[in-house]
Amino acid sequence: MRVLALPVTALLLGSLLTSPSAALPACPQIFGHGGYPTGANAWERDQVRQPNNPTAVNRYKGWGASGVEADLQLTKDGTKAVMWHNTSTWGLTGTKKNITDIWWAAGDT
Repeated sequence: MRVLALPVTALLLGSLLTSPSAALPACPQIFGHGGYPTGANAWERDQVRQPNNPTAVNRYKGWGASGVEADLQLTKDGTKAVMWHNTSTWGLTGTKKNITDIWWAAGDT
């Protein structure tokens, strides 16, 4: 991952140095995220408000956010990403599982 991060960082910095300041977006840019814990020991229970869903994205847009920082988790096969803040299914019904332990196809384990 570090190997990829270095060229991307260099590319971004290079584009900032060569771009005129007029091309930069007006500041401040506001990005919605959410995902704050609720209740006692919420971090330990992995129970966090669910910010990564269409309703939340529309809410941020309605509040004037310029964009949304969304959390993506890869499924077990590594070919699908789900928009989900937590690393586990604890906030859902059923057994607690890590997202990375779940296959994309329903019922596969």
